[in-house]
Amino acid sequence: MDYDAEKNKMIELISRLNAASAAYYNGEEIMSNFEYDKLYDELTALETETGEILPDSPTQRAGAEAVDELPKFRHEYVALSLAKTKDVDEYIARFREHVYSTRHEEIHNRKHNNHVTVMWKCDGSTVQLYYNGGRLEHAVTRGNGEVGSVIDHNAPYIKGIPMTIAFSGKLVVRGEALMTYTEFERINSELPVEEQYKNPRNLANATISLLDSREMRRREIEFHAFDLVAKEDSPADREKHAQVTERKDADVRGAETVESIWFNDLGDDFMERLNWLADMGFNVVERTEVSVDELKDTLAQWEKRVPEIDFPVDGLVCTMSDCAYSRDLPGTGHNPHIMKGMALKWQDETAETTLRDIKWQATRTGLLAPVAEFDPVELEGTTVVRATLHNLSYILSMDLKLGDTVQIAKMNKIIPAVVQNDSKEREWEGEELPEDLKERYAVPAVCPVCGAETEIEFTGGNTRSFVVKCPNPECAAKKIRSLAHFCERDCMNIIGMSEATVEKFVDEGIIHDYTDFFKLDEHPEIAEMEGFGEKSWQKFVNAAENAKKCTFSGLFNALGIANLGKGQAKLLYNYYAQNGTPGERVSENFLADVKAGRDLSEIEGIGPVMNQAIHAWAEENLSTGKTALCTVFEKLYAMVDITDDVIPEKTSDGEENTASAAVSGKTFVITGAVSHFKNRDELKEKIESLGGKAAGSVSSKTDFLINNDVTSTSGKNKKAKELNIPIISEEDFLKMIGEM
Repeated sequence: MDYDAEKNKMIELISRLNAASAAYYNGEEIMSNFEYDKLYDELTALETETGEILPDSPTQRAGAEAVDELPKFRHEYVALSLAKTKDVDEYIARFREHVYSTRHEEIHNRKHNNHVTVMWKCDGSTVQLYYNGGRLEHAVTRGNGEVGSVIDHNAPYIKGIPMTIAFSGKLVVRGEALMTYTEFERINSELPVEEQYKNPRNLANATISLLDSREMRRREIEFHAFDLVAKEDSPADREKHAQVTERKDADVRGAETVESIWFNDLGDDFMERLNWLADMGFNVVERTEVSVDELKDTLAQWEKRVPEIDFPVDGLVCTMSDCAYSRDLPGTGHNPHIMKGMALKWQDETAETTLRDIKWQATRTGLLAPVAEFDPVELEGTTVVRATLHNLSYILSMDLKLGDTVQIAKMNKIIPAVVQNDSKEREWEGEELPEDLKERYAVPAVCPVCGAETEIEFTGGNTRSFVVKCPNPECAAKKIRSLAHFCERDCMNIIGMSEATVEKFVDEGIIHDYTDFFKLDEHPEIAEMEGFGEKSWQKFVNAAENAKKCTFSGLFNALGIANLGKGQAKLLYNYYAQNGTPGERVSENFLADVKAGRDLSEIEGIGPVMNQAIHAWAEENLSTGKTALCTVFEKLYAMVDITDDVIPEKTSDGEENTASAAVSGKTFVITGAVSHFKNRDELKEKIESLGGKAAGSVSSKTDFLINNDVTSTSGKNKKAKELNIPIISEEDFLKMIGEM
């Protein structure tokens, strides 16, 4: 063995891995998970071979250093990272080794001696919660495992974290703060391209560490508890527990009260501990308990379910159900013993192909987004031919050139990505641009839409990366993207009006601004255009006519106001609907405040950045006579019928009306096609307007699954039936709220 060569390689790997970790925990991603795991495994193998671990090795750390801007907190119970593997057979063998070892015959008579608890390995940010006296004292990020960052100010806005619990002793709970794919897409779509995140994990990490909790409030983060770390009863708890035990011993009727669950000794059953946390009000990770002989089938069944769930998971975690046995087993210093928890990470299915082209797509903000096109490959049951490359920095870090042999994978089994370049020749330090940039990497010299000479900028947003930009303010792509955005489902929902169609109509002089979509009946020439016909023209006319009936949030989302999307429009709507004069129009209340220069950041969930963006939009669109846009908005506003615009009358004595009473506080999941509403989003809006919640996946928190095909064998129907959740049709829902 060449010791010096091995040591130099270890130094190189440590430097690259630590740089990637530092970037990741500051909201940037300079290396894919696939590449990080590969280098990490290579370093681990070298450390085993040489018997030496160098300073700063990432194999000896549980996480990242705490964020500087937030207060630090030293964990009372160190939050170690779990040992992991991608080898299923090895994974199962490790558990079987302990379960069936003759050295542990003394535990074989206990209830769960051969059982394992299986849970999702959620892909978010680990948070540790500290309770005392029935109240949350601190919420702390894992940080480096020993010191984390205090996020107490954001904890009240993370779903699944109770602020108070029915237990007055000391309690430490560990779990994962994560963001669903649905919420990720909503937030990301509202951010400028240079500030968008690559995945829900990065956005969740950045969100829980926000200094301004007002911004936190407009983003939905879920907490999934996965471990009861420590529990210390208070004297009052112990006395109450003794009283309950005494009543049980006396066989008094009603002794099996909830108190006997809350204040009893939890014992050494891992599942019982998690169930107790659920009783306390925590959102607990989905879990099941199986014998080690059933483990292989269970792991395979859960892996098949990944595409059906709405939140990111990058594997599974198993722990020995018998805590008494696992408690005394020694760890490694940076990992607990595998019987206390071991991660099975997905063995990403990869496919080799050839990179044929990099297409640069112009966006509404002027940035050019690179997309890789390659020979078709089959992954996770689908054919994949393209994947986003994020930005110029990503291309440089992977040294991606046309004709290269690359590896493609679906990250978290969902998102196609170029994860490795087998033809890589250079390492890029991430600071200076190479001199042969445009020749080597197919970076466009001019905008593919308007022909203006492109510019390369270093962004100051979340990505902190090099990007390619079109500086032309009159670039047709910006106009086309804005008009296409206006037609999208979450906006005016003009069915069939794709971006390609919008581009054709702009080129033909049919569409100039938003109002022209509602004048398509004046353009019979559409029926003569290539690719269309009489029926197509009539469909566009009908779709636009139907779109005139819109919601407040749909209309203002459609206008493309910077930093304001459908979620923020809903916040504005809810505020004015609740605080305005009954019988008046929500939109007029809102527009009057904007014209008067009111500081809208006073409204909960609307921060100063959004307030500034709304007033900047108003300066161009509402100040009569200043710009042509004023006339456009005035005409558009007169054309549409905002269906939820009238502020509702208050019911007598503050009582809820029948519809609100039926829906308020309940969680609905919608699947399948709808017929009474324009689309599922309109149904979701109806639910939310009545105080309910529309979730993306079925869980124990779901009250109703809405599916017009109640006999369907879909995954959501099966899950609902397993959990005894009622499956209702659209008509059932309308009857529930008194509209049928």
